[in-house]
Amino acid sequence: MDRASELFPPLDDLETLMCWLSEITGRDQADVQRRLLAECDFCGKCICEDAEAFGLMPNVWNERMIEFYRVTDAFLFSNASWNSTRMKRELTNTVCRIMTERLPLGSKILCYGDGMGFDSAALAKCGFRVTCYEISELSLEFARRLFSLNELEVVIEREDWAVPETLGLTLAEGKQITAAIQTEMVRAQASTMNERFKYCARCELALSSKGYRLSVVE
Repeated sequence: MDRASELFPPLDDLETLMCWLSEITGRDQADVQRRLLAECDFCGKCICEDAEAFGLMPNVWNERMIEFYRVTDAFLFSNASWNSTRMKRELTNTVCRIMTERLPLGSKILCYGDGMGFDSAALAKCGFRVTCYEISELSLEFARRLFSLNELEVVIEREDWAVPETLGLTLAEGKQITAAIQTEMVRAQASTMNERFKYCARCELALSSKGYRLSVVE
């Protein structure tokens, strides 16, 4: 069987997925459906809209950005859509293959900022001892349900100070690594936006990726 064709439960059951999202976010089923459909139309749409409403400065990592990650529910809808795509499943399969080739089974792996826990689940399924780190309690609630449904043992951490100790690092080393990861994440996101969205798919005119909304360059 083509592993990339498999969906991690509950992504294979729309009714269960919508029920979880409704319970976790407090949104009614109609609103959950609307936001999921919006993500199918444009992956990341909910994040773009919520980030703009939150008043974030694009591609600037600061306390305001951290607070947005902590409180928004937009990532649940975006990540549910993204992890349902074949492209994401193929990427996950590639990462798992490389990790199993290079690391002994049972090795400790930190999934930093794993959101809803899908990458942690995939690595745990491969036989690794996984720690899932995430600051969003909404995403972690989904991750807890995900791990339980798939009968996977994954350690969940939410506080920065706990991560270095889990990996056998000093606090100073952990902070240094965390800062480097955060910086690289923002840089990679900005680079990806610039590379992937150069032209409008409908009118083929050049796009500007300044800010969270893409706009046609007149």
